[in-house]
Amino acid sequence: AIEVVGSSLRGGISVPIAGRVHAGSPHLAVEDITGRVLLDERFFACRGAFILRVEGKSMTGAGIDPGDFLVVRPQKDASSGEIVVAMLDGEATVKRFSRDGRDVVLKPENPSMEPIRVAPDGAEFEMIGKVVSVIKKVDG
Repeated sequence: AIEVVGSSLRGGISVPIAGRVHAGSPHLAVEDITGRVLLDERFFACRGAFILRVEGKSMTGAGIDPGDFLVVRPQKDASSGEIVVAMLDGEATVKRFSRDGRDVVLKPENPSMEPIRVAPDGAEFEMIGKVVSVIKKVDG
């Protein structure tokens, strides 16, 4: 049996839904706080984080589907293999991060899409943050 003990959430953090991110080709980033979600820190690494709604299918192989919500912890670098939100020439995308020499490689998790390679003297690149959780809606 399940018992609801109280209506308040101890350790809950109010996290802003800060807009959308494109899982595909980079797409114009528009920050638009559309709401807030109360998340439990015991389940989500959410202190200082924000949430983005996914559009596009480039990360379906990693279990990130259109309509999912990503909990993103702001940070300026990532380890190889981590899933990140990055800005390329002012457009946001979500991809798997890696380095190849001095180049940054943003890899999709969809075999029909190509990686994005960013040379140091190429596109304007900025790491926005690391994806720490995916929140899915389960249709019933």
